[in-house]
Amino acid sequence: MRSEHRSYVTMSIIASVTFLETTINEIYLDAVDKNKKIFSSYDNCIINSLASIWPILEENKARTLHKYQTMLKISNKNKFDNGTLPYQAVQELIDLRNMLIHYKPEWSNKEKKFHELQASLRSKNIVANPYSHQNDSAFPKQLLSFDLAAWAVESVYSFVKEFLDRMQIKTALNNYLNIHDLSEYRQFFQR
Repeated sequence: MRSEHRSYVTMSIIASVTFLETTINEIYLDAVDKNKKIFSSYDNCIINSLASIWPILEENKARTLHKYQTMLKISNKNKFDNGTLPYQAVQELIDLRNMLIHYKPEWSNKEKKFHELQASLRSKNIVANPYSHQNDSAFPKQLLSFDLAAWAVESVYSFVKEFLDRMQIKTALNNYLNIHDLSEYRQFFQR
């Protein structure tokens, strides 16, 4: 049960970041396709600029949050402040996902970023994994809990919702994000 629980939480984190990445990629491809349903209030000049920057971003393997900030800038919308929520939370989530994917045991990891992320996650009052033992390493075994999975989903939800609001574009996601209350998600999984 312990490893199964950690697997579910790990996949929630990976899926949350994947959603973040695919969302921005899809919106750029809507610009490439000149999708006026999505960009109905946008001037063709901005749509063309977004379409033109897409291959450059891809060629340079631009980071996910850079793609979001670039789209906001080109669209003359306010960029996210990288020191505040929700931007800061999704940056931490991406860092967490990267640490899970490229995992190094805690005793061999002396990187400053690792310790900063661990402290940040602890400050969020994330309840420890109930299947972990007291002697387990804090990361990943104790921190991979339901609370961490819920934080991952909620962070991405808040970020994407705010991004779409700033962009003033309508995608299928707008309807989904507007009708789903994450408190129901939490209640369902805490039964």
